[in-house]
Amino acid sequence: MNDILNHTSNLAGSAFAHCANLTSVSFNEGFEYLGSYAFSGTGITEVTLPTTLREAVYPFENSSVEKASFADGAKNIPSWLFNKCSTEN
Repeated sequence: MNDILNHTSNLAGSAFAHCANLTSVSFNEGFEYLGSYAFSGTGITEVTLPTTLREAVYPFENSSVEKASFADGAKNIPSWLFNKCSTEN
């Protein structure tokens, strides 16, 4: 999947929602838009985000994100990025 994300700057809403076997994701520099609930309800525990991310609406809601890494120089961290994340999901 990271191969796909390395060649795009946007990801549609609910694109990988409820993919329980998905455990990590990273985005290339140049990636700008993360659609609503794109990774909602996934098994993602680790995510790496680029400095170029501009907009994201509840992308990891109800996921199990435990660790988030932001590229050096990240200035824009969208609201609700990790809404309702829990290690109990």
